[in-house]
Amino acid sequence: MQTIFDITKLAELSLSELKDFQAAITAAIDLIEAHQSPEKRYAHEIKTVKEGGKIKTTSYYNYNFVKKAKGLRGTWLSGQWVFEQSVEEHVIKAMLDCYSVTGLTPYEVCTLTVKGFSNEVRHSGVELFGRPIAKAWGRDSGAKAQDGIFLIDGKFNSSGSVKNWTTWVRNATFEIHDFPVVALDCADVKEAIEEGWVEVKY
Repeated sequence: MQTIFDITKLAELSLSELKDFQAAITAAIDLIEAHQSPEKRYAHEIKTVKEGGKIKTTSYYNYNFVKKAKGLRGTWLSGQWVFEQSVEEHVIKAMLDCYSVTGLTPYEVCTLTVKGFSNEVRHSGVELFGRPIAKAWGRDSGAKAQDGIFLIDGKFNSSGSVKNWTTWVRNATFEIHDFPVVALDCADVKEAIEEGWVEVKY
């Protein structure tokens, strides 16, 4: 195989430049795999970009990620979390911990079918496997299915008092679209699949 660059030159790059090089190679591999495996689906709803000396992330709401973002002194701006580049390593780890993907490149996705799910959360929305499922804004607001969630049966709604309102999901069957395939290895997802109340469609 013909070498198109001098590998020894990599030692002259900084750590940041090496990480950028690694991300570029990963992106190229993903694009080739997507072309060679058209049956696979890829998404890039979860993103991490380096811009203007900052690290910017775009992702679904995730309670744990919000806590981590605030701890890393992130700023919520125009639908993105913005961080100082000095905490890049911690931001990437937080993305992996909460979403199972870094967001640096497109990722393979599948659809989860969730059957007979019920939950209730006060003063916030209902999440499952790190994804927002339904969210209310007050006692009488009702609850809206969040991005990529499609309700098939059951109900999303709100209740409670004016001060102590809740979002609830009752006996709901719904689909979660664009779910990262790599996240199927998470313990809670694997357990749900084994128990039979979650099915995977590729």
